[in-house]
Amino acid sequence: MKSSFVIAVVFVGLSLLLKAGPSPGQPIDGIELLPSPKRIETVGLKFLLNENRKAVATIIVAGGDTKHALVAREINSRIEALGGQALPVCTEMRTAFAGPQGPNTITLRYSNEILARPAGHDETDAGGLLAAAGGEQGYAIYFGKRKGEGRRAVITGAGWQGLLHGSNTFRLLIRRKGAEIFATEAEIADWPDFQNRGVPVWPLPGSFAEFKGFVDWAFHYKFNRIYTNATRVNEADGFNLPTREERAYLKRINRYAKERGILINYALNWAVEKAARGNVQNQGTVTFGGQQYTWGNDTLLRKRAMEIARFVRETEAGSLHLHCIDTYNEDWENRSAEDRARFKDDRAAADANVINIFTGEIRRSNPGIELQFVVYPYHANLDLKGNEQHKAWMKKLTASIPKDVYLVVVELNRDQTESWVRTVKQPLVHWVNGNAFQWGRYFSTLPAFTKSAYFEDRNQDIIVHMEPIGYFNGEIVQLVAAEYSWNVNAPGSGCIVEDAADKNRAAKAGDLRYRQETFTGKDINTFGWYDGTTEPQYTARALLLRACRLEFGDKAAPFMVEFFQNNPVGRRNPVLFGSVLREVMAGKELEASRDQLQKAEKALIALKMAFSVVPPDSPTKKRLKSFLTNTYQQSLVIAGTLAALDAKYVSAHGSSPAVSGALRDGRSRLLEIRDEMKKAGLWSTESSAWFEAGNRRIEIVEVGMTRKGLSRNLIVNAGFESSPRSRVPSEPIQGWSSAGNIILTQESHRGRYAARVVLKPSDQFVLLEQAIQTGRATSCYVEFWLKKDGDFRVIPMMQYRNKNHSERTEVESVEFFPFDTAIRDYTLYDGTIRVPPDADAAVFKIYADWHGFMPTAEKHFDVDDVLVDCYSLDAR
Repeated sequence: MKSSFVIAVVFVGLSLLLKAGPSPGQPIDGIELLPSPKRIETVGLKFLLNENRKAVATIIVAGGDTKHALVAREINSRIEALGGQALPVCTEMRTAFAGPQGPNTITLRYSNEILARPAGHDETDAGGLLAAAGGEQGYAIYFGKRKGEGRRAVITGAGWQGLLHGSNTFRLLIRRKGAEIFATEAEIADWPDFQNRGVPVWPLPGSFAEFKGFVDWAFHYKFNRIYTNATRVNEADGFNLPTREERAYLKRINRYAKERGILINYALNWAVEKAARGNVQNQGTVTFGGQQYTWGNDTLLRKRAMEIARFVRETEAGSLHLHCIDTYNEDWENRSAEDRARFKDDRAAADANVINIFTGEIRRSNPGIELQFVVYPYHANLDLKGNEQHKAWMKKLTASIPKDVYLVVVELNRDQTESWVRTVKQPLVHWVNGNAFQWGRYFSTLPAFTKSAYFEDRNQDIIVHMEPIGYFNGEIVQLVAAEYSWNVNAPGSGCIVEDAADKNRAAKAGDLRYRQETFTGKDINTFGWYDGTTEPQYTARALLLRACRLEFGDKAAPFMVEFFQNNPVGRRNPVLFGSVLREVMAGKELEASRDQLQKAEKALIALKMAFSVVPPDSPTKKRLKSFLTNTYQQSLVIAGTLAALDAKYVSAHGSSPAVSGALRDGRSRLLEIRDEMKKAGLWSTESSAWFEAGNRRIEIVEVGMTRKGLSRNLIVNAGFESSPRSRVPSEPIQGWSSAGNIILTQESHRGRYAARVVLKPSDQFVLLEQAIQTGRATSCYVEFWLKKDGDFRVIPMMQYRNKNHSERTEVESVEFFPFDTAIRDYTLYDGTIRVPPDADAAVFKIYADWHGFMPTAEKHFDVDDVLVDCYSLDAR
């Protein structure tokens, strides 16, 4: 009778909740729930669990149900973390308390146990609705009371995964106030939109205990995939498999994760061998990145697949991520003679051969293993005009491989996603390379656009935002991702689409075509740089505040919101800021750098405030110290870059004293930052590298100003004025050597002539170069003016040979050069290079080719006013 009552009230509450309630994402009475339930209504009561550190409730479980036992442990772990006593767990409706109203109880149920329906009530089965809405993962929570008894909480799961999700929501309802630990009573019905939600943990954790912490974090926020490397002891290069010691703890962690509904996915590639000298078993392979690949050597493919299968079997791994050669068309043009003979030009058949052999061999001893394959192109709108051959390739491939393996699409673009859904027969992994990790930030609102990849009827698809937790501190952006993966229509959500008015242009990859991605009319790069941490407002304010409260506590959370809204680009290494600036803000570097330095200064202020309110012994203090150190270091690079760019701007529009002032102010700022870090105990050897990177930007401009006129330009015919004559394509330009068609043009930066280097569709490469004598133990200052008319690759470099000319070294000759993008007007580029001690000569070279582009029409670049000035370090 008691059991029937509980089932009935659960049913009544659920049926009402499923019809009405607040939209997901709205905070309820200060309850911090992430992800937000689909339907939630607070009752306004406290469900008492502990009073004066004594348990006053009981958890009722089904005997022998391991998931019930797990739920009980999770609820008790939360109570104990708040300083309370664990609740007793019983398998009968009998408790250890005898208060005047009886004890409170927590009962666990599955939806198929809901059999009773009140007479005359709507015949809709609440459990069935949950199952239909969320498959195994739907759940409901209801609180009720019966006369003469204590209050009851009922957690119902559509399946065992739903029950686990329900337990994690219940955990977040539990709070402590004074001597009481209680759950805020709320009626909840919930299910996920994306059924499969992944979170990266990179690099591979080094022990079971370390990995367990990440599994627990993922479990509590309802992720059911974890992506990581296959090894940490050895280089995680995609080929190396775990050591024997690693396999022992990976077996334990895989079991632990599976008990919680989580599959751990290990990243590997298609390589069959390392490219080692004397390797006799390399027939029919192509070497890429120090590894050997093949499409048609079935013996090597099976051997490698069996090695992977053994790793899976010994560790009980549940999922693998297998990547093709990561370059244009998988380096197909360099395939072996054996592969050419077997597959001709049919790369779809060749890729299918690899996928089918790997799938067959790995699943032979590991039936049911989830396999995810990355093929090229993985970022493409297959329906865009000009991409017909890629769509034809994909249609053949998808028809030639098992329907239950995954293919990976790298995107968050609705138009692109729709093209894959229409073409691909397999389920998809939507891999989102976000602009937090990729650009070196801690936070981005990009997960708010998760609905760009969502289709209601595709229950097998997986969403993964590539923002690693742990070492790379991606927890906050992943909490935002958890919300929008579970609730794609939560407040702030939107879609990224292609700009239909944008021209259909060539990508940086052969014949692939693309259009600009936009959100609310802004191109996605500009939006990401300026507004990608503050818009949409709901995401960057209310949702971010909830995430910060969960991760950093109530006191620090407001300051951490301010930090994440202003965290700058470039945190992973000293050169990242420059490369991202060059890639996404070409032509807008000065304004973009000023924006980032202003944000960095605000971020530092916010971090210091957060640091001041966190208890000294809190683990959060260590995390905040890491954030503070990294943001200071980023400021060093950004301040140096801004000073250099500002000086260049003033030089073009003002006076020499103003240039000197800009550089002086920049160097003073670097010294101020360094002194602040030392005073705070944050300075280290690593910090010195960041200081030098910022100072180097200032020195380049400074050297360019001070060295001019002090010594001879080592370049002959720097302005291409020496012998203007009638031009014949094969006739050399005085002082210069070349490959390809080089002519003089009157479209010069200054003077009468500049050199025009022409790149024809038939050219493999072209170059313009000049040998110079550098002297040993010197540095070179390099500058030139250049423009180019289209999308092809240009690389300015300096080439050195050692004393006996047995080895050659090539380095970039200038910084922040946009290798792959058009430069419409003459622009000054400069840099400094340290000459190797054993070199006394060099070659200044500007090289161009079609790498990553489709050679559709003749292109060219113009170069003028080249300066290469070598000086001893003492002569500065």
